[in-house]
Amino acid sequence: MLSKAQTAQLLPHEAPMIFIDQGVEMGADFAVSVTTLDETHFAAVNGEIPAYIGMEMMAQTVALWGGYRDQLAGVKPTGGFLLGTRRYQTEVDHLPTNRPLYTRVKEDLVGHNGLSSFCCEIRAEDQLICSARINVFKPTDEDE
Repeated sequence: MLSKAQTAQLLPHEAPMIFIDQGVEMGADFAVSVTTLDETHFAAVNGEIPAYIGMEMMAQTVALWGGYRDQLAGVKPTGGFLLGTRRYQTEVDHLPTNRPLYTRVKEDLVGHNGLSSFCCEIRAEDQLICSARINVFKPTDEDE
């Protein structure tokens, strides 16, 4: 498990825009993060976290995985771009608060042009909260 500080270093975000607490597990084509939200979170509306915030948690877990891979390759972690989503489905109107939410992302399609697609899900214990396929773009040095 990555510490909160290690997690923050791998993300191209700064507080308060970091929506994940820690990286839990990293693999060759997947990552798992954990987040515990509460009703005081800046994204809360009347004390509840809208389910669409899950999309950002998924995107940041993808960014965490990308930063981790960059670090393993000996390069400074760089950001990418969320291009869009397909089939973002939620089982709830609001994300659960005050309990750990586990976001799992798995790269399932990768192009040589920096485009990738990830299958993502957020769970609270064994309960599926939301799922999606997200598309991202990570520029290479040649794109700059």
